[in-house]
Amino acid sequence: GSSLTDKILIGGHSASGQAAWNSVSQLEFVPDGFIGLDPFRLDPSTDTPLTIPTFNWGFKQTSCQVTASQAAKAAYQATDITAGGGGRVLIQSDNTEDGLGHCDFADNGCFGPVCGTSDRAEWTRTTVGNGIAKFIDGLYNANDGNSGSANNGLFFRKEDFQTVLQSQDSENGQQNQVNLYVNEDTLQRRTRYLRGRFHH
Repeated sequence: GSSLTDKILIGGHSASGQAAWNSVSQLEFVPDGFIGLDPFRLDPSTDTPLTIPTFNWGFKQTSCQVTASQAAKAAYQATDITAGGGGRVLIQSDNTEDGLGHCDFADNGCFGPVCGTSDRAEWTRTTVGNGIAKFIDGLYNANDGNSGSANNGLFFRKEDFQTVLQSQDSENGQQNQVNLYVNEDTLQRRTRYLRGRFHH
C-alpha cells in the first residue's frame, strides 16, 4: 500500500478490468484498491483472489455477450476480506428490461450499434463516479483511523453508498433498480431489487 497522501488504484472496464485484476500479483507494489467496471472474464473459483479493497459495478443479466456471473459479481466474490483486504463493494444494476448495460461506461458504447448504451447510461456514469469517490474516501478514512477498527477492519459502510445511490436518483428524477452489497454481504441466487430506496 501507499502513504496517506498517495493512493494508487488499478482497474478497468470489461477485458481491461480482467487484465488489471490478473496483473496485481505481478506488480512490484501493492495497489491500494481495485476498480472493476464489469470486468470480464473472471471466475472466483479459479482466478487468484485479491486481498486489496475492491469496488465493482455490474449487471443482473448478461449483456454484450458478457456473462453477468463472470464479471463484477465474480470480482466481488473473489475479493478476500478475511485476509485483511479492507473490504469490497458491489453495485449491481437490474438490466432485465432491455438487456443492455455492459457498455454504459463508454461514451459511445463498445462497438457502436452492435453493443450500444442503454437509456440509463448517463445516470450510470455519474453514479459510478460518485461511488468511486466514496470508495476512495473509505481508503483515506481508514488511514485517518475513522473506519476500519470500528468496522471489524473493513473500510466501507453500506449506508455511505446507499446515500450516493439515493441522492443520484433524487437529482435526476429517476428510479433505478440496483442492489448494493458491501463487505460481508453475500450474493443470493435470487436477487431482490429495490427501486430507488434501500432497506437493509
